[in-house]
Amino acid sequence: MDQNRKLSNDHLLVILRKVDSAIAIYSGSEMCLEFASQAMLNAWSKGSEVIGKTLSGVWPETSQKHFHDILQNVWNTGLDYTEEASPTQQVVNGKLQIFYRDHVYQALKHDDGKVYAILHTVTDVTDKITIQIDAKHPSNEELVTINNELTLAKDRLKEINLDLQLSDIQLHKVLSELPIPVVTLMGEDQVISVTNQAILKLWNRTRDEVLGKPMLEVFPELKNQPYPSLWKKVYETGVPVSFTEKTVVYKDKVSGGDRSFYIDYFCEPLVDRNANRIGIISTVFDVTEKVQSRKQIEEAEARLSLALDSAKLGTWHIDLKSNELTSSSRLREIFGFDMQKEITLGQATDQILDSHRTDVIESIEHALATGAFYDIEYPIKRYSDDVIRWVHATGMIYGATGDKMNFSGIVQDITQRKFEEQRKDDFLSIASHELKTPVTALKGSLQLLNRKKNDLTHPMVPRLIDQAYVSVEKITDLIDDLLNTARSNAGQLHLNYSEFTISTMLEQCCQHIRMGGKHELIFQGDKSLKIEADEARIDQVVVNLVNNAAKYAPDQQNIYLNVENLGDRAKVSVRDTGPGIQRDKIKHLFERYYRTDYRGTQYSGLGLGLYISAEIIKRHNGEIGVDSTPGEGSTFWFTLPYKPLIRTEK
Repeated sequence: MDQNRKLSNDHLLVILRKVDSAIAIYSGSEMCLEFASQAMLNAWSKGSEVIGKTLSGVWPETSQKHFHDILQNVWNTGLDYTEEASPTQQVVNGKLQIFYRDHVYQALKHDDGKVYAILHTVTDVTDKITIQIDAKHPSNEELVTINNELTLAKDRLKEINLDLQLSDIQLHKVLSELPIPVVTLMGEDQVISVTNQAILKLWNRTRDEVLGKPMLEVFPELKNQPYPSLWKKVYETGVPVSFTEKTVVYKDKVSGGDRSFYIDYFCEPLVDRNANRIGIISTVFDVTEKVQSRKQIEEAEARLSLALDSAKLGTWHIDLKSNELTSSSRLREIFGFDMQKEITLGQATDQILDSHRTDVIESIEHALATGAFYDIEYPIKRYSDDVIRWVHATGMIYGATGDKMNFSGIVQDITQRKFEEQRKDDFLSIASHELKTPVTALKGSLQLLNRKKNDLTHPMVPRLIDQAYVSVEKITDLIDDLLNTARSNAGQLHLNYSEFTISTMLEQCCQHIRMGGKHELIFQGDKSLKIEADEARIDQVVVNLVNNAAKYAPDQQNIYLNVENLGDRAKVSVRDTGPGIQRDKIKHLFERYYRTDYRGTQYSGLGLGLYISAEIIKRHNGEIGVDSTPGEGSTFWFTLPYKPLIRTEK
């Protein structure tokens, strides 16, 4: 215990010597005054209001340039500077007096050698210098004065010895004024000797609960954390240590649960007057809120980035002062540029087609002038391959100070949507035409029948009735295609399963083709193969495939119907020997509204037959496809399982 008291006294003697001599701490290149003892404030003839101000706010006078230059040199070089017996004029009680002071400017550094603050220590040596000056020609009175001063110094030394008995109280008072958590740990056992209110609040402990106890006795949960070894290292080597945004975990004394903090930490050794290391002093900055806020921002940015990536959206930002464009990799991909290289605003604008570039520029200028939301669709020619794409761009102007100097937004590739819109427009045009033709024929037949209604024996009547019937069948087929498409889209394409022989179904279907006399349907394959499916729907698929074979191979008489047993599936094929299909068209054949043509010839229909056929086969858990070689013909095929995988309809 006596040894601990001795260490504490040595420690306090060091601190009191600094406090009596006056100390100040400056931080930052602007030299902000972070701390000044009362002795320093008295030496400056300043009050506590200067704490927190920059050097220019404390000493605005041009006469302090020398003082400012010294601090700046220490900050820039990291080298300590000492100035002995510097004379200073100061008005005391209305009288100008000269004081002599020793100044020590010490650079406080991080582990990486970077200066983070300057410790300024001032010692008043006026009496010493005055004695030295007067000692050259001392008088008897002066000798008496010197003797009296020595007596006073001896008495002062006695007072200091008495003050050491109040060391803990005095030291606590000094540290309690600091707003940042500070603790001193003495000796190898790391005994808590000094705390302030800030560190006690962080710990959620009282001073009586921690003072005089080893740190790991108060906080045993720190044993498995890096701090004990860090304290030991600083104590043994004398090298300060600092780090930022590290985690420390304390146990809550009430609930026993973990309390986690993020801290910026600085630890340096404490030495006595003989430069012996006697402990460490640690400064702790609780930065939990700052770290959590940053993490929340990072998480929000990550979620936004994920949403943008999922939606395949490109982002852009224009600095309106510099006219510089910052773009995401997705935007550069849309415009056909290297995804890893930035592009200029001019490069992006050059990709807009001439027919729309003026509209885009005017839309941007309108948004800049009025603050309106920027929203426009336009085509671009990709830089890498000259492929035309459509994009939808939106954006708005913003500024942190309301100066409207930033313009940001997103770009989306809407080529597929534009393609679908165009196909729908084409479909409406085709549907109108396809429906108009049989309706016109039906109307003409009915008009002629109306004229012959009083003479039903006229030889033209049966032919007009046949023509009307054909027109009605055509209209019915078109309407059925539309209804089947709508049902398929709504998931209402119902199936009625039954077992049937495929060859029998093929023999009975497509009677209109057989009766037409232009084509012959030739059966090949397994005649006995049975399957469980919706026979009417499968018949509909076969009719669509045979109709296409007859339509697109009009000069070829034979159409082959083939049935194969694949073990777990049945395969039905419809093959023609017509002109075949170009490879680039095959991938679109089963798309809705798609209509192909051969040799420049346009064929009638809504482009829904193969789409509906594909949907029927999918509903049966089968597959559909086509094999085609230009000049040799095409084979459309589909497969069906022997038993339906899911039988919810009967």
